Amino acid sequence: MTLMWRLSLFSFIIGTFKAAEVCYDKLGCFNDHPPWGGTQQRPVGLVPWHPEDVGTRFLLFTQANRYYQEIKPDESIDVSNYGGRRKSRFVIPGYLKKNDENWPQDMCKAVVQRENVNCIAVEWKKGVKTRYAQAANNARVVAAQVAFMITFLMVTMGTDACVRLDTSDAAFVDVIHTDGLPFNSKLGLGMTEHVGHLEFFPNGGELMRGCSANSGRPTDLDSIWDGSKSFDGCNHVRAYQYYTESISKSQGFVGFPCSNKDDFADGKCFPCGQDECPLMGHHADKFTLIDGLSNTKYFLNTGRSKPFAREVWCRAALVLDGPEFITGIHFFSLKRGTLTSGKKYDVMIDAQVDVGEVMEVKFRWNNHIIDLLKPKYGASRVELQRGRDKEIFFFCGTEPVPENEIQTVLPCQA
Repeated sequence: MTLMWRLSLFSFIIGTFKAAEVCYDKLGCFNDHPPWGGTQQRPVGLVPWHPEDVGTRFLLFTQANRYYQEIKPDESIDVSNYGGRRKSRFVIPGYLKKNDENWPQDMCKAVVQRENVNCIAVEWKKGVKTRYAQAANNARVVAAQVAFMITFLMVTMGTDACVRLDTSDAAFVDVIHTDGLPFNSKLGLGMTEHVGHLEFFPNGGELMRGCSANSGRPTDLDSIWDGSKSFDGCNHVRAYQYYTESISKSQGFVGFPCSNKDDFADGKCFPCGQDECPLMGHHADKFTLIDGLSNTKYFLNTGRSKPFAREVWCRAALVLDGPEFITGIHFFSLKRGTLTSGKKYDVMIDAQVDVGEVMEVKFRWNNHIIDLLKPKYGASRVELQRGRDKEIFFFCGTEPVPENEIQTVLPCQA
């Protein structure tokens, strides 16, 4: 039986220059030579701590155990609930936000609720709670320990597996870009380069909805790491938050192929063609890749806070401006400024998923100035197109309404 593996790496940290090298049993040797030190991005050269000081633990979650079981690469694996015939998933954190340090465990709990798999949360809290440059190098030991554990499981359980971190040797690598602002000025800890089989850029991949941008220089990182300088990790942690929610709400994270974030915002990459839109997050590996690799960027929008999942619609109609929310009804601003009767106006709409079948559309307009003539306007025709499957819903208006009154627009009759 083939053991299948998938490794999703959500965060990684960058690791200043003197020649040094350390070697650890079963893990190999680590030096501070370039690219680990002596470069513009990593001027200080450091070597990783001893594995006992890093404190890496492998916490196993399955449907058979109520709490995690700590497993080690030795014979104790035989008395755990690890199953060699099940698919295995490793969740490996990089940056850890204060008071949210157990998110890998939470993600594994969500995974095993949906799938009969081995989910292993890799914990290395001791090794990450230090100065930034040192923590970045400690991550190298963690990577070697994960590789050693995988090799042990492959040999011990008599199975075969393929797990890698980049496309040069990966079975499947999907990347969620959430913190791609410039590192030198905004301390973006992510990247914008294409490094995986599938690349997702929620909210453009740089500044997430509901988050703020940081400011500072790379020399501030140690002060941030030890807590003496404030830093908002919101953008960075959004990646695993989106992934965790995608386990149960896959249709709320549909990625649209597009060349850049501006074209996506303008609606130029809408709707999805036949089998063109993968699902970001846990279900990304269900997407069929041509030649095993996609050089396309996939964009999507999310909510500002939980729940983050959104379903993208495109609406074309003659409507006016209104508030964005009224109890029980969602209003979306179509256009501000002068509108022309009979002209079609387009707007992209992000709706919360599972809205069900749309039975009617509410329309309201506001003139923002006093008009003694008290005119009436209405939506003569509304088209709603669902992004994931191109299905179009048509609604036809009848009587126009005075300012600030609501017009109910029902499905068009054949």
